[in-house]
Order: sequence, then C-alpha cells, then structure tokens
Amino acid sequence: MKATRVLSLALALSLCACASTNGGSRDAHGAGAKHFERMKSLEGHWVSAAPAPADSGGGMLAVDYHVVAAGSALEERLFPGTPHEMVTMYHLDGDELVLTHYCAMGNQPRMRAAENPDGSLTFTCFGGSNYDCRIDPHMHQGVFTIIDRDHLRTSWTSVNTNEDPPGITFELVRANR
Repeated sequence: MKATRVLSLALALSLCACASTNGGSRDAHGAGAKHFERMKSLEGHWVSAAPAPADSGGGMLAVDYHVVAAGSALEERLFPGTPHEMVTMYHLDGDELVLTHYCAMGNQPRMRAAENPDGSLTFTCFGGSNYDCRIDPHMHQGVFTIIDRDHLRTSWTSVNTNEDPPGITFELVRANR
C-alpha cells in the first residue's frame, strides 16, 4: 500500500512537471510572442489604399483580421465573401510565429516568421498539405510591413506558377466600421 502511494505521488509530480514544461514552455516575452502581439494589433477591417489593377479584377480589396481562440490565434480573411476568399491562421508554435494559409489553389502552405532589419516580418514556407513544394504552385512567402496603426503593406510570393511576376503587393488602410 505504501509503495502504491509513493508511485502515485511520483506519477502526479511527473505529470505536473510535464504540464509545466510542455504546455507552459512558451516564453510570453520572446521574439515570437512579440511578433504575434504586433500581428494581433491588426484586428479589424482593412481595404486597399487604391483600386486593384484592372487585370486583377479591379475594385477594392478587403481583408479582415480577427483575434480568436481566447487570443491564441489570429484569423485573416482575404477577399471575404467572394468566391476567392482565403483564410490564413497565425499562431505561436513554441516561441515561433507561424501561419497556415488556406489558399484558393486548394493547398495549405505553412510558414514561419523571421524579423527583418527594418522591423517587417517575412513568413517563409516550411511545409504544408495538398501540394508538393517541388512541383506544385503554392504561396511560398509573405512579408508584412506594419507602417503604422492604420497602414499595412503585405507582399506575397508564389512559386511554380505562370504568374509574371510571381507575387502581389497590397497597400492597405484600416477602414472604419
């Protein structure tokens, strides 16, 4: 009986240790957390600063950012309510800021953030689903430049496509709702 109690206590202590190291390993003050907080500051409705070029369909681009899951994820909806709507989810993985882009191409690239000397963030693909990164078209990189509270520039680069150039830049302004 005494051995059972000792074993139960040891098991309980080891479970507590695992919970504090696995679930609590995120450094709330690390680089990834700092980048994630900056990204969450985008919450709201954004529109293109100027109409899109006619060859891309024209009109005003809309992007919605919404903090979800008790603050643990940021949802981005690009072209909301249109047939080309895409969703990107940003979240921490340990102390790294990552995203999964649910693309209109039907694939889901995963990207990891790195800070550039100018303070912008570059997200670069490191895997995903429903494509082979060696041969299939996919979004490969995104650069976010938060100019100020109400101005944002995003540049997206795709690979293995017939696009020329293989990317697009959006100049966005925060819209009043």
